[in-house]
Amino acid sequence: MKKSRFTESEIIAILKQADAGMPVKDLCRQAGISVATYYQWKSKYGGLEASELKRVKELEAENARLKRMYADLALDRQCGDEGSDRKKVVGPAQKRDAVRYLVEVVKGKRIFPSVVIQISPPGWDSSSNDRTSPALSFSLRR
Repeated sequence: MKKSRFTESEIIAILKQADAGMPVKDLCRQAGISVATYYQWKSKYGGLEASELKRVKELEAENARLKRMYADLALDRQCGDEGSDRKKVVGPAQKRDAVRYLVEVVKGKRIFPSVVIQISPPGWDSSSNDRTSPALSFSLRR
């Protein structure tokens, strides 16, 4: 957003001059602003004192900080609820079966099974042929 040439206290001083009885067109010409800018300022800052404006800015900053804190805590809680305190759902043998299944299904697409299942590549090359069923009876989490 473009930074204003005027500070909030200068804007309030200009608005007070208009309230004192100076014509708006003359005031705008003197300040070097358009009439539309004057009325935008009046709608935003009208009726405020400099101390009140400072307090409003502090409250807006605090509100933004609290919103960020809430978003961070909500995200942490959501991530924590997804399984940090649960037992392991998938064992090593099931991970190997899942990788074999993914390799068969994906066939040449650029998906790395070790990233999806979170195991090292040497772990899915072992040869345990007794579990060759592609129907996997467990769920994989992303």
